[in-house]
Amino acid sequence: MGAQAAREARVVTATAIAADRAGRGAPTSEDLVAAIRDHAIFTFDLDGRVTSWNPGAEAIFGWSRDAFVGLPVERFFTPEDLASGLHRRVRSAAARSGRFTHEHWMCRRDGSRFFASGTTHCIADPSGFPRAFVTIVRDQTTAHLVAREREALLDAERAARARAERADHMKDEFLATLSHELRTPLNAVLGWAQILGRSAPPDSQIQRGLQIIERNARAQAELIGDLLETNRILSGKVHLDIAPVEIPSVIHAAIVSLKPRAESKGVVLEATVAPDLPVIRGDSSRLQQVLWNLLSNAVKFTSQGGHVRVCAWLEGESVCIAVADTGQGIAPECLPRLFDRYRQTGGPKASGRGLGLGLALVKQLVELHGGSVRAESAGVGLGATFTVRLPLEAPGTGEESLRRGHVDRATPAPDRDLLAGTRVLAVDDDEDTRELVRRVLEEFGASVSSAASGPEALEVFVVGEFDVLVSDISMAPMNGYELIRAIREHEAPDGRRLPALAVTALARDEDRARARQAGFQACVSKPVDPYELVRMVRMTVDCASREG
Repeated sequence: MGAQAAREARVVTATAIAADRAGRGAPTSEDLVAAIRDHAIFTFDLDGRVTSWNPGAEAIFGWSRDAFVGLPVERFFTPEDLASGLHRRVRSAAARSGRFTHEHWMCRRDGSRFFASGTTHCIADPSGFPRAFVTIVRDQTTAHLVAREREALLDAERAARARAERADHMKDEFLATLSHELRTPLNAVLGWAQILGRSAPPDSQIQRGLQIIERNARAQAELIGDLLETNRILSGKVHLDIAPVEIPSVIHAAIVSLKPRAESKGVVLEATVAPDLPVIRGDSSRLQQVLWNLLSNAVKFTSQGGHVRVCAWLEGESVCIAVADTGQGIAPECLPRLFDRYRQTGGPKASGRGLGLGLALVKQLVELHGGSVRAESAGVGLGATFTVRLPLEAPGTGEESLRRGHVDRATPAPDRDLLAGTRVLAVDDDEDTRELVRRVLEEFGASVSSAASGPEALEVFVVGEFDVLVSDISMAPMNGYELIRAIREHEAPDGRRLPALAVTALARDEDRARARQAGFQACVSKPVDPYELVRMVRMTVDCASREG
């Protein structure tokens, strides 16, 4: 029993003795509780009239003993509690169980209120019949107001958190919609530029114009990708797929993808890798993304005749990768803020284009690996060096990462008959994209039936025979998720399942995961390289054949 409970028990016992003696005409023992001044202690009879009143009650309620003894206890209940019958419930509950605890506002003599924490006990005769009641009250106004203020603060915090979560969700949805609306036309621009480029005369003005169109479409796709990637990382929605990584292979892949761009500018791109580099643990795709961003910037800001060099070496328990260029350099005042989001090296009037997200992404991805990155430059016109330091063991989660590839990476042409005899049902509500998919797949031997909506695709599916479905996700009135579920319902439970590839401008990890959960075997993001689309269709069909 706690000290407070023990004290209360003694008070009740003493008060019961006092009431018993008063009932027998014996001298009362109110002096046993008279010394208690921080609790109001009073007794009242079955009619609710006060029979004893200690000094603590005088101090808390403001009535003297002589003024209040004989008055009804209802006098210090609030009008609201009287209207609700609280005073009667207190007595009946105490009589029924012997003790009743109650917390509520009570009234003082001057009309002011205080928050009371009270306990009412029933005093019974030897036969158990109630004879009187004793109530012990403490003024808990300060504690109550503090608790109420704390609860209000917690409510405000919960409301603020809910608003922030709603805002974050709305931001994600906005970015997903923005991605779809921007990637869909880019898909057609990029795809048709590549198709026309294969038939245009080499070194002609048409060929050069198509290359400009393709290059700018890819640059636009990079900006969209960087914006979405930054949002995913800042939201904690990017996980590393930790596995053994050979840094020389990562460097080689990044250089191969950027060599055509460097050669077109007359920039020499080369690498020097120490022969004793150990295999590290990290996410190969994310590290290639880091290196691609650094090399892309180096090539972008280096003029004709310049050099970009990648060096890698072992230093203690870390692998270091440096990207050095002889380009335009960085002003000293820009170095401290270089890795901030939406920050360009030369400010808004700089010759480089972009949102200023590439280096921010580099920093975030490197730090996810437990590493660091720094920039050095002797000044404007004197080149720059970016050094990434990676621990041999990255602090990863081991969760599968849905990997994002840069659309600028070179994709070799597949065999011309790779899709020969493949029957494709292609679905997209964008006419330009639908025509592009049909043209690309037919060029590699596929037989393509097109549909402009989910309901139309279902009609075609029911009457035809197909080897693979290639479908957009964001369509109306039936989206791609609903379409694949409807197709699965039409399929026989023990029959062959139609392989399905989602081609979507919804590029978030959760969108890809949702596509797989809905029934798609694979997913590719717009704008998609035509050659990559052909290979993904072939892979989807082959994987389904092996599983079947």
